[in-house]
Amino acid sequence: MSVAIILLSHEPNDCIYQYNIAYSLRKAGWQCDLYSACNNHLEEPDSHTYTFDGVSLPLKERAKQIKTLLKDKHYSIAICDTPLGVSFARQYADKVIYYITEWYPSKKNLRGLSCIGRLVKFQALVLASLWAGIRADAFFFGESYKARPFRMLFPWKRYFYIPYYPRLDIFPPVEQDKKDSVFTFLYAGPLTAEKGWERVKRLVKAIADKYPRKQWKLLVLSDSTDECTMPDNLTVSFEPYQPYRTFCNMLHEVDLCLDLRDDDYENTHCLPIKLFHYIAAPANVLYTDLKAIHKDAPTLAKAVALVQPDDAERQLEFVSHIADSPSESLRAFRQAFEQEYNWDCKEEPFLSFIKKIQQP
Repeated sequence: MSVAIILLSHEPNDCIYQYNIAYSLRKAGWQCDLYSACNNHLEEPDSHTYTFDGVSLPLKERAKQIKTLLKDKHYSIAICDTPLGVSFARQYADKVIYYITEWYPSKKNLRGLSCIGRLVKFQALVLASLWAGIRADAFFFGESYKARPFRMLFPWKRYFYIPYYPRLDIFPPVEQDKKDSVFTFLYAGPLTAEKGWERVKRLVKAIADKYPRKQWKLLVLSDSTDECTMPDNLTVSFEPYQPYRTFCNMLHEVDLCLDLRDDDYENTHCLPIKLFHYIAAPANVLYTDLKAIHKDAPTLAKAVALVQPDDAERQLEFVSHIADSPSESLRAFRQAFEQEYNWDCKEEPFLSFIKKIQQP
């Protein structure tokens, strides 16, 4: 049994592919090689992961270099993250699984184009997704809404839901509560209005103004920085995106994780990966009320604070409450992680599905 994970759009350190899928396959004694075009800096180097730094390359050039790495190799199964990967994976594997975690097309695919350019690219990406569905032998789905088109168009094809849950051993139980006198917020993501950065800035400034005698800190993980004028009792620290395990360890020191993105059509139908890591830490969460959370994580939707992105009064009220009793909900979050929202619950069904796919 041999499996190739072919990633044109995801880094090798991706929690789903490297820390869940590859980890479980290798633990079960199967050969699993991972190929990524997005990063050549591995957090945990191994002899079964092949990468190059192709972030700045066009997708077709990434595919060309991946094919070079795959030359003269053949696998029982290939797991691909893009329609382009699915289109050529058949040359190197008996069976191909398309793992759908992204919309094709999505807003980021169409930015910066003219109206005609957007229309042409939209149609091209729709056709590419359709072709990938035809070529694939089976599907992995990360969430319900992104599964719908493929389940409707290809009802006879096998599929398996692989949610974005971390492993239990990545987040061992915390022995004691955080005792730091500084209340720490975390925002991780692009510094754009659409992703809620301006709302986050307004919220943390408002809470610092409301409690001038308390010390506050906003930790920002992003690929850019921003000028922030804040009260003296609030510090803002910008850091680049962290390797996976480093990021998970950082969460133990955070009091409240913020994400106030727009609730537009695409955002509200996308299930956030970060959310499951936040509750695993556990850390308190304030998130935009997204339909995908209610659909794919109903237990969690009842436990975390979901708000309208522009309801500043409700957001400030919640933060004030958490500042007074920060650990009130943490036990419930940890319990939800341990009982339902962890990869260990999915590992055996995942391995059984892989065995079935290998069969003629």
